Amino acid sequence: MLMSEYDYNLDIETQREEAEEIGVAVGKRIMIYQLVNEGEISLSKGADKLNISEDELKKEMVEKGYTFS
Repeated sequence: MLMSEYDYNLDIETQREEAEEIGVAVGKRIMIYQLVNEGEISLSKGADKLNISEDELKKEMVEKGYTFS
């Protein structure tokens, strides 16, 4: 059985790419939270952009410290 040689640089590059994708996704969520919180977009539109329900979006936002009046 042949064992492929471990490529440390490829592993680091793969981890960097995955971290970047996660960072972009988190940044998108934060931007949506802020737009909804500031009234720039509705809760419904924010939920649609994140492909979640309005209740899920509201729950996430409350967990992150956003408030609703």
